[in-house]
Amino acid sequence: MAHLEDFLDEIDTTPAFAPISAAIRALINRMENDHDSMLRQLNTIEDACSELLKRSEPRSSCAFCTLEENRDMHQTVRCSRFPDAVARTLQAAKLALCERCLKPKHGIDDCGVSCVYCGLPHNTLLCSSRGRPGAPYKRRHH
Repeated sequence: MAHLEDFLDEIDTTPAFAPISAAIRALINRMENDHDSMLRQLNTIEDACSELLKRSEPRSSCAFCTLEENRDMHQTVRCSRFPDAVARTLQAAKLALCERCLKPKHGIDDCGVSCVYCGLPHNTLLCSSRGRPGAPYKRRHH
């Protein structure tokens, strides 16, 4: 590209070639802008593909167990590795899960789950006053 710029500088001194040189410079500028725009689009597409691949990875059906630990494919509500509210609460904190929905941390305003037993803002599986295992959680109505 530097060689072309040098050549255009040379022909700029000739009045007959000045309009051609200006047109070539404008074309180069447009090509560089288009190239930059395409690179940004490519980066956006690559990021989206990465996110899609990440979301498509196999996951455990239990919020507390890794895929390797969950060989029997139990659901979170049936987890025997973390059988009580205290163990589950500790594991949820260790994994940085939302205490309301047991999904990865997000803004507290994004989550409308509350305990069906005590009404406090935590998942039923984490409730120490819960009477029976495995009851579902309810969503707050907006």
